[in-house]
Amino acid sequence: MPARADQPTTVETCNGAGGAARAVGEAAYRRGLALHATGNPGAAVPHYLRALAAGFVTPECLNNAGCALRDTGRPENAVDLLQECLRRAPRHAGAHSNLGNAQKDLGRLDEAERSCRAALAIAPDRPGLHFNLGAVLQALERDREAAVAYRAELALDPDNARAHYNLAEACLRLGRLDEGFCEMEWRFRSGRVKDPLAQRCPRWSGEPLAGRTVLLDCEQGLGDALHFVRYAPLIAQRGGRVVIRVYPALERLMRRVAGIAAVVPTTAALPAADLYLPMLSAPHVLGTTLDTVPAEMPYLTADPDDVRAWRERLAPHDGLRVGLVWAGAPRQNDPDAQRIDKRRSIGLAAFATLAGIPGVTLVSLQKGPPAAQLESPPPGLVLIDPMGDVGDFADTAALIENLDLVVSVDTSVAHLAGGLGKPVWILSRFDGCWRWLIDRDDSPWYPTARLFRQQRSEDWSGAVGRLAAALRVWAQANRDVRRPA
Repeated sequence: MPARADQPTTVETCNGAGGAARAVGEAAYRRGLALHATGNPGAAVPHYLRALAAGFVTPECLNNAGCALRDTGRPENAVDLLQECLRRAPRHAGAHSNLGNAQKDLGRLDEAERSCRAALAIAPDRPGLHFNLGAVLQALERDREAAVAYRAELALDPDNARAHYNLAEACLRLGRLDEGFCEMEWRFRSGRVKDPLAQRCPRWSGEPLAGRTVLLDCEQGLGDALHFVRYAPLIAQRGGRVVIRVYPALERLMRRVAGIAAVVPTTAALPAADLYLPMLSAPHVLGTTLDTVPAEMPYLTADPDDVRAWRERLAPHDGLRVGLVWAGAPRQNDPDAQRIDKRRSIGLAAFATLAGIPGVTLVSLQKGPPAAQLESPPPGLVLIDPMGDVGDFADTAALIENLDLVVSVDTSVAHLAGGLGKPVWILSRFDGCWRWLIDRDDSPWYPTARLFRQQRSEDWSGAVGRLAAALRVWAQANRDVRRPA
């Protein structure tokens, strides 16, 4: 049976190819290289693999094929090719470093660190290698060392926007918010985030507003919008008329935030404005430090009529109501976001330990494809599922107001619950988001949050086990709580 297109034949077989086949392979390699250079690794992969199958098995082809496979979500295949590259060229610094990247994706972090350090031992002054080591150290939650690596990268390549961005995350996780949010301004140059309003009007940089209109732009994900809308009232207090641009699913909810004069969905035409500000730039412009995080709760509120409607619907479910979210949503066009989602999401089966806790009714808050796991929950785990009638975040907010606790992986619902001032327990992956800092189980951003951190990459058993034990204690302590009529 012939090898599939995405599975190159073995090197031993390829090496038997004749000169004509090798020429065909070289042409395929060059085609792959051209496509890869345009930022399209997915299109490059079949050409690289065709080159290898035809006998063009060079270190560079193996290295580039490995990189492309890793960029298209196949780190296992990438490792195989990069290791073969290093068997042929042991001092190929790039392959050592790229192998570290693929090993990091697979959660093999100790191996990844060794690979990255091997690369630097060969070529300590080569741009890119310190950056890759920094990313591994960050994944190992060694942010101080990661920051050193990123600074070494920037000494070689001062305009490396991705290094500035990752340094920002390291600083933020260490609680150095002023430096971190300053470095975060490089995000638009890193390619990770677009700045669609940059050519429309000037950016606000903190000067007096005197009634001028500021367009506050959501810029990134749903969770970020829910997190940083807290700055809208502060801008209004500075004398600005705040118009906020958000995703349609947030529109109704955002209309209730204090200080916002108007809400514009991202699907509508851009409104007129005197100034604009990307949401994640607000902490930098307003000089937020760890001691000045705006954390007055709640800054999000649900519509009272919607709350009453959900109260009536949930009335038959007595006891303590605990909402549960076990998975996020990957952004299909963002490989970095997909890799993060794989690390933050948990299968419903992992929550079997929540089954049968006395006095607790579990309520699914899960949307998207992972909600299908409700069709085959682990034995004894019973959840009610009202999400078929939830159309947007205003609906979810009203539902959450009728719950006693929300348990969530690090996704938008965690920010919604936190912004509502609702108790929220967050399961944070080993290389957690910068906003949760390090070495603490509380959050300056959300006073009602409690963090359950993954202690080993790819292993949720410890964090979920601790959460289940805490939930039993919490349920016992709150068994006599009376909810409003």
